[in-house]
Amino acid sequence: MLRNLTLPLPDLLGFVTWAIFLRFILRGTAPLLYAVSFAMTSVLELYGTALGIWTWSPVLPLFMLPAANPPSGVGAGYAAMDALTRRIVRRLRARAVAAPEAAEAA
Repeated sequence: MLRNLTLPLPDLLGFVTWAIFLRFILRGTAPLLYAVSFAMTSVLELYGTALGIWTWSPVLPLFMLPAANPPSGVGAGYAAMDALTRRIVRRLRARAVAAPEAAEAA
């Protein structure tokens, strides 16, 4: 990761995503899930880009952050998607439990 910060176009996206990943590991509700997701998807990204199946843009368009191919912390994006999915499922389950209770009360 540190090597990527010294490249002519530093991997700032990778640096930011590592920070996000650390947050999931230290404060997340399922650190093992996030760690496995990070590791597995990082391997997939490295393999896919090494074969030339896909490439990452040298600059992330929306935020204009320079990125390696793939960014060094690319797995953090997948960990974030896992966390978002877990949150959505929790809310949907809470609504499903609350709906019959509200119908019974009416």
